[in-house]
Amino acid sequence: MILTAEQDSLLRTYAGGPRIWDAANLWRTVCDLAAAQLITEVTRAEGAVRGGCYRLTPAGQQYLKEHTP
Repeated sequence: MILTAEQDSLLRTYAGGPRIWDAANLWRTVCDLAAAQLITEVTRAEGAVRGGCYRLTPAGQQYLKEHTP
């Protein structure tokens, strides 16, 4: 899988842990990464305080491992 520079950049922000991005202009990219199963939404049972919190999936972690110099 090859990501755009924007997708790659946003995916890397999840490496530090779950994130919530409120910027409307980022939402489409968040949805693209979730559709590609590189990030997944964190549920309230997992500690999310509200909806829209996503974290890396194992596939997302593998992508970063393979695409980081």
